[in-house]
Amino acid sequence: EVGARLDAESGLYAGDATVRFGVSDPVPNAELGLTRSFADTRLRLGGYYRLATVDPETKPFGIGNSLGGLLFGRDDGDYFRSLGAELALGPSPARAQWFAGRLYVERQRAVVKETDASLWRLLSSAHRFRDNVTAGRATEVGAALALRGQRGADPGHLVFGAEVALDGATGTFDYGRGAITARVASPLPFGFAGALEAAAGSSVGAVPVQSLWYLGGPATLRGYAGAAAAGEAFWRARVELASRATGARLALFGDAGWAGARGGFAKQAPLLAWGVGASFLDG
Repeated sequence: EVGARLDAESGLYAGDATVRFGVSDPVPNAELGLTRSFADTRLRLGGYYRLATVDPETKPFGIGNSLGGLLFGRDDGDYFRSLGAELALGPSPARAQWFAGRLYVERQRAVVKETDASLWRLLSSAHRFRDNVTAGRATEVGAALALRGQRGADPGHLVFGAEVALDGATGTFDYGRGAITARVASPLPFGFAGALEAAAGSSVGAVPVQSLWYLGGPATLRGYAGAAAAGEAFWRARVELASRATGARLALFGDAGWAGARGGFAKQAPLLAWGVGASFLDG
């Protein structure tokens, strides 16, 4: 990807402008925003034409997924195109990021996979990236709110936290969604650390493909590709036993998760994964 960003600041106001152009996304993406800072919060008004992700948990634009695509021809993200405007509210950068709110109006449409290029494809010419999910064409007016809390920050002691996420929209599709996530981590004897995480969510109304719940990939269900399971409701759980080093650590893990129709919640068999993994630079 090739891009440029311009930031300008004057007193309590700040402006930003970004343009991106990707090899696998040949359509230019652009974003323009104006931010007003207050004592404890900041408010940003923005307009955009962007490649959006159906599942932010996969962090598809992060370095981990990007390296996975370049080296191994594996992309756990799924995408759609969005054109719109938003008003976002959150704490100031120096404060704990305990909430995030967003009001938006946007047009959404499907995008297709544009490339199969990777180093892995040089070794296996038959290798292809999996196809992207087919988003529904929609014009939506919506809102989203996330509330987060955490007790403790020192990895040498017990740390636990929770997050509640709510969002909904009206327009071509009328729907609402809600999810809760809880996690706990603690040091263990002999230089080990343990962690548990559980999450569940559901929805009401007619949910478009791009707003279903998705599971798959290192962030939600290790051992499976992105979009391994999708639906109007989900649950998942993760357990991990790891060394306590932060530069590079080995871990034993087990994941379980299910996503599907609301009526199948806790009635159908989940996807299961267990194995050995590694993380670097504290994740």
